[in-house]
Amino acid sequence: MPDTPHENIDVCKAPQYKTIKGLCRLRDRLGGPALVEIKVPLKTITPVLGGATRPRKVDEVDGIRAPTVRGHLRFWWRALHGHQYETSQKLYEAESALWGRAAGRGIGGRSLVEIMITSKENKKIKTYKLSKNDFHFTLRILCPQDREKTIKNVVRAWILFGGYGGRTRRGVGSLTVDGEPTDWLPDAKTHANLRSALETLFETDIFAPLPGKLPTDVPLLRGAELSVGEPSKSKPKAAWTTAIGWLKEFRQGAPPQDTTSPEDWARQRGDNQRPGRSNWPEADKVRQNSLPRDGLPWAHEPKHSPVPAWPRGGFGLPILGQFQKKNRNDVHWEKSLRPCTEPENFQLQLAINGEKCDRLASPLIVKALPLANGEFLPCALWLNRAYPKNGEIVLVRNDKMTHPAPFDRLVAPKDTPHFKPLKNKASLKDAFMGWLIKPLKNKASLKDAFMGCLKAWRVAP
Repeated sequence: MPDTPHENIDVCKAPQYKTIKGLCRLRDRLGGPALVEIKVPLKTITPVLGGATRPRKVDEVDGIRAPTVRGHLRFWWRALHGHQYETSQKLYEAESALWGRAAGRGIGGRSLVEIMITSKENKKIKTYKLSKNDFHFTLRILCPQDREKTIKNVVRAWILFGGYGGRTRRGVGSLTVDGEPTDWLPDAKTHANLRSALETLFETDIFAPLPGKLPTDVPLLRGAELSVGEPSKSKPKAAWTTAIGWLKEFRQGAPPQDTTSPEDWARQRGDNQRPGRSNWPEADKVRQNSLPRDGLPWAHEPKHSPVPAWPRGGFGLPILGQFQKKNRNDVHWEKSLRPCTEPENFQLQLAINGEKCDRLASPLIVKALPLANGEFLPCALWLNRAYPKNGEIVLVRNDKMTHPAPFDRLVAPKDTPHFKPLKNKASLKDAFMGWLIKPLKNKASLKDAFMGCLKAWRVAP
């Protein structure tokens, strides 16, 4: 070895990979396709519920997990592309070829899409106070060049209509771009040009109807219905609570004191302590098909017939129901001046071919939809999805299923609808989306016109 200083030694250094022009080509494995990188900074704008390996638990280490994001992206890929496949088997094969599937019997396959999450330094996660959890992270995706447009559109759909974790169909875990939105969000000035802005963003009309094609049990954006409300500037939670309020009002809203059309509302007028009696049929149907304790009369005489009808099951199942145990004077019904009673707690669940199922997700999404200008629109998106084949809604008590009814039976034969939006409607979707954009007509007073004013504007179809 020469006795010379190190700086005099001719050291040959390897060139940096990115400096080799023409050879800098991403591959996920030897001989694999050339890859492109998709990168988008994101942040959550509403509380996150779930996303960890255990349901309804937030991961206290990662916060945002790549496997959970992959699951969400797969859902929105099906929503965007499910209509292109004639059978569920062909849809499964196409999805598996892109997103991968578990190994088994020689049919396993690796995903063509690599997903990585880079999180900024987030403050300590407060699992007991969800409103304090806002996550800032970068989604990085590697995918084949010929799938870049597809994957970008999937990410756009996830940002606009989905979210992270659980209960995303009720707006929990909603997202927006963290910084300049570039080409990720619709450049809509008002609700009036939202659909054209979405068509420009996705380079296709994602809500275009599917003439002659019946919906399947795969939730689709094609043929879906979308309505939006007034924008909220830089206040995503205000837009979210507005959208949630639409659903709450439709299901549980009570009329003001001086209304002249109480049948327009979901409940009868109550007081400051608790709401009034529901105008929906479910409670009366339970009463009609139950035996009162000790032969006592019901606290509320049923207005509906015994024929089963469970219309709110179309919003998702199961539904847990319970009746008040006491009257408004805080006295048990049986001990009141007029002794009476109410039924025990009950559940409404999905049954397919007579077999009870645990859960049916709602086709309705209510959330804050982000725009490129920093505003947020309250939105209601009803996905184009059929109810399960041979599925029905059943009443469950003491683990026994009774009194099945078909989906979208809003009013039983010979019943009178006591909640007007259900009248002459073919489906729960028609009832809700029609109520949401009901016009100003047939009102008895200016106050009624104001209280029943336009809540949202239809975007699609």
